[in-house]
Amino acid sequence: MKLLLTLFIDTIKNTSITKRVRYVLLAVCIVISLIFLTVSYFYTGGSIRNQVVENYGELVTKQFEFIEYWIERRVEHIEKISEIPIIVEAAYQMRYVGKIPQNRRNELKKLIDEVMYDLGVYTRIICIGARGNIWASSDNRQGKISDDMFYEIQNSDDIRICKSEIQVNGTKELIAQPVSYPIIGKKDGTVEILGYCICYINMNFMDDSLSIMNLGKNGNAFIVDADGMVVCSSKNYEFNVNSGLFTDYYLSHLGNDRWEGYRLINPESGQLVGSVAQCLETGHAGQAIYTNHEGNNVIGIWKWLSYFRWIVLIEIDKGEAFSSIYRTVIIYALIAVIFIILSCIVALLFSRNINRSISSFTESFGKGALGDLSVRYPVAQRDPYQVTEQQEDAFIPYDKSRGFCFFEIGSISRRLGKELTCKYIVENKFNSCTQCKVYMHNMNNEMHALGAWFNLFMSKIQAIVSKTIEISRDLFTASDELSITTENFSLNTNTQATSAEEIMATVEELTAGFDSISNRVVEQNHSLAVMIHRVNELTRIIDTMSENVHQTQINTDNFTDKARYGARLLSEMNESMMKISGSSKHAMNIIQIIDNISEQINLLSLNATIEAARAGETGRGFAVVADEISKLADQTAVSLKDIDSLIKENNAEIKKGLGNVKDTVETIGIIIDGFTSINVMMKEISDVMRNQIAAKDTVVEEMNNVKDRSDSIEHATQEQKNAAHEIVKAVSQINQSTQDIAAQSEELAASSESIKKEAEVLNSSILYFKNSDK
Repeated sequence: MKLLLTLFIDTIKNTSITKRVRYVLLAVCIVISLIFLTVSYFYTGGSIRNQVVENYGELVTKQFEFIEYWIERRVEHIEKISEIPIIVEAAYQMRYVGKIPQNRRNELKKLIDEVMYDLGVYTRIICIGARGNIWASSDNRQGKISDDMFYEIQNSDDIRICKSEIQVNGTKELIAQPVSYPIIGKKDGTVEILGYCICYINMNFMDDSLSIMNLGKNGNAFIVDADGMVVCSSKNYEFNVNSGLFTDYYLSHLGNDRWEGYRLINPESGQLVGSVAQCLETGHAGQAIYTNHEGNNVIGIWKWLSYFRWIVLIEIDKGEAFSSIYRTVIIYALIAVIFIILSCIVALLFSRNINRSISSFTESFGKGALGDLSVRYPVAQRDPYQVTEQQEDAFIPYDKSRGFCFFEIGSISRRLGKELTCKYIVENKFNSCTQCKVYMHNMNNEMHALGAWFNLFMSKIQAIVSKTIEISRDLFTASDELSITTENFSLNTNTQATSAEEIMATVEELTAGFDSISNRVVEQNHSLAVMIHRVNELTRIIDTMSENVHQTQINTDNFTDKARYGARLLSEMNESMMKISGSSKHAMNIIQIIDNISEQINLLSLNATIEAARAGETGRGFAVVADEISKLADQTAVSLKDIDSLIKENNAEIKKGLGNVKDTVETIGIIIDGFTSINVMMKEISDVMRNQIAAKDTVVEEMNNVKDRSDSIEHATQEQKNAAHEIVKAVSQINQSTQDIAAQSEELAASSESIKKEAEVLNSSILYFKNSDK
């Protein structure tokens, strides 16, 4: 190996620069390719395995954070719903009054419907009392909730996550997660639980979130509760049913009421899959390789959501996850071969590029020496680094098309008369550009460094020559124009003197007219003051009338509101009597049922007497009991008839009272209509008065505006008189200045002719240089 290395070095020493570059580049590429293959074979496999697990770990973490955020927002909203005053008031009435007024019930139903419609994440909302009876719901259900759910809820004074359940919405099944929060109120200063608000969260939203995760063809995502049941999944396993024999110790301790739903069971062992079992046992996040519920070998990664006691689990097929390792090793080998071939090609091209650079540099120097200032060595800033420059109070990316940054904005720019704005220099990270990687990268190539400085030199010479040519041409043109302008200026001064005399005569005539206008404005101001006084007297009369009309309207509104309140009370009384009538009918039906039961008891007692007689001496005691039961049944029938007659009399009195209430409501309605008509007329009168007041205010405002304008005219007229006198003085001074300017313009004409001759000499001298920009 040492001999080969020595031979290689000796060969390079005795060759040209171009061949030396080829050999060294080829050798380096071959060594790098061999090292690359070795490292890829031994280490890439393990790195890819770790990267796969890490990537999926980040995926489950992000999904876990989203689920936690989404469900916590729902819980916070449920807490706010239970604190809404309408719900708290309704719970208080159910607890201590036993019923909710119809208007409050309608408001409560409207509130629940709005919450269901606005959010769209609840399948059902119900409110229950302290004993589990339902007194409000989004689907108008009645009765009580299940005993198991009520047992969970009543033992908690905070948020309670109940067992999820399957609901059917038309033909579609969905998983609903009940979440309850107590409705808390105060009575006599004591805080107590009046009931509970239960919201069923539609977990199908989580199905959509789990389904969009890219877990491969055989990958799965689940949310599992503390009983091992699937709450939702990416492939809707939650709607399936387990079958077969289960031997899992954890599942064997569950009650019969907690066996609903689907669980992830290993088909070979009959136990919970490894990820679920381990998480339920430890309550911590983790990862493992195991056989899943479908019998596939998978990588499982899970998180434990302690607040809800849920497991967020993803499973990736092991074969799919690690298949890229074997493909990667093969691809790396092909890349290494291609890399060696490309290295040979690059080495050849690179050596040719060096020859072209030397030839191009020699050609550029020759053209520059012959006076061609547009020649440039072909070099540009191609470093991979991002450079930023200061612009006002911010830093922006530097546009590399402008040229090398160290010439344009770096420390070298100050010697070129440019502003230093490089971020690294401004913030004192570097003292000069020679310490920067950008400078080192571009100046490492000697040919490029020479080319860059050559281009800078040529650009400065070109700028100087271009500026000199431009100045000489501008100077020649300006001297020509100055000569013409001087002649025109002399003519204008004579014309200006004549115009000044005419202006003085015109201003004297204007002064006489201003005196006449001032006298007329004073007379107009006096007339306006008298008119404003009369309008103010009319204003006081209109304001008094408006106050009287407004007070009458207020009284009418009060009488109308009281009449309507009386009508509403009578309507509520009418509804209460109708409810009593309905209750009486219901009681009569119950009495009929009890009467039928009494007859059945008589028949049973008769049969018992017959059976006792057949039994002889042993059935005598049973016969006595049957006789007593028959007597009690007869007494019950007599009492039922008395109750029935009393209820019928009560119904007759209720019907009579309903008729009286109806007549009273109609009479009050006629009174309300009368008050309404009076109120409408008073509003019309009030509207007319407001229109009159508005018209009066407009007139007064316009009159005051006219007076203000008149005062302004008087003041302006006086100022114009004073200004006219000043104009006369100013025009006299202008006339004198014009005479002085005419004398100086003749001297300026002589100077411009001298400058024109000097510009012609400079322009002929600079024409030696060839400039492509001009």
